[in-house]
Amino acid sequence: MSALAPLSSIITALFMRRRNRAELEQMKAQIKSTEAAVETTNISNDVNVIDLYKKVYAELSSTLITEHDKMREKYSEMEEAMVKLSKDVVRLERAIKSVSRCKHSKYCPVTKELEKMKNDEK
Repeated sequence: MSALAPLSSIITALFMRRRNRAELEQMKAQIKSTEAAVETTNISNDVNVIDLYKKVYAELSSTLITEHDKMREKYSEMEEAMVKLSKDVVRLERAIKSVSRCKHSKYCPVTKELEKMKNDEK
């Protein structure tokens, strides 16, 4: 029986070695599977981030375009008002210059106000 003990140990070692190799191969396959799943998750996350950036960009672009259009409209309104004011100022200047030619300018309230303004400026 003592001669069978070493043989039994060798056979047991060989079976254990085969079982360990099988377990190692199974673990390697699980690692590859896990790595593939991680890579798939990373790609999915990257796609989600890109989609989120696209969505934010689209919303921001839309907001900026809307605000730009509003500002353009306000600018046009202000430009029209400025043109009208410029025309009014030109007409007023002409009217004021013609006050001195009026035969009633000595008693004209406009003339008196203009003189007051000249004195206030000094």
